[in-house]
Amino acid sequence: MRTETHVDVPADAFPERLTEGVYRLGYNAASSYGAHSFLIRRKSGNAMVDAPRFTRAVTSKLDEWGGLGDILLTHRDDIADAERYAKHFGARVWIHKADRTAARFATNILEGVAPTEIGDGLLAIPVPGHTKGSVAYLYDRRCLFTGDSLAWDFDDEDLVAFKAYCWHSWSEQLKSLRRLLDFPFEWVFAGHGSSMGLPQAEMHGRLAALLVRLTKNHPA
Repeated sequence: MRTETHVDVPADAFPERLTEGVYRLGYNAASSYGAHSFLIRRKSGNAMVDAPRFTRAVTSKLDEWGGLGDILLTHRDDIADAERYAKHFGARVWIHKADRTAARFATNILEGVAPTEIGDGLLAIPVPGHTKGSVAYLYDRRCLFTGDSLAWDFDDEDLVAFKAYCWHSWSEQLKSLRRLLDFPFEWVFAGHGSSMGLPQAEMHGRLAALLVRLTKNHPA
């Protein structure tokens, strides 16, 4: 698994637009092992997926863009300064019950493995495996924020999952990835590794092919 950090970030580098309504926030935090965090711009309220370092560059841009309504935590590893952002903006914080000990300040607790509607095109999909409380968030039936459960590998030009960095259960992670076949998405936005957009049918096919490879090469 690769981690990325940014040093001496140009003032206008972030937020970085990745697709319509979705931005990479930058300012990756060492406390989150250099994980990426993202912003979803919505008329009903902006949503942050995981959190970067708490910086004036991020808060000033969010102030300019109407504040922050929700912070969507994918799992216990990538929380960074979520609590400071939540207090600053009065935002709701979502996390799964199984990972809540890492974010006692969370206001909205997800449970079980059934998807939960958050509202305005946002769906929380529990994907236990990397951690017991890992969650993917699907926005607009198009953009899937996967935390550390699924990523894009630019070297192999394909989807990838990291068995070596599975902290809870590899067999559960495989089951979770298989359930993602039930949801339409065109983009994978990963905490670690890279992000990528492809036509929906191709993304579905690549996920199915990944599961075949993982089952064969890294059985549970």
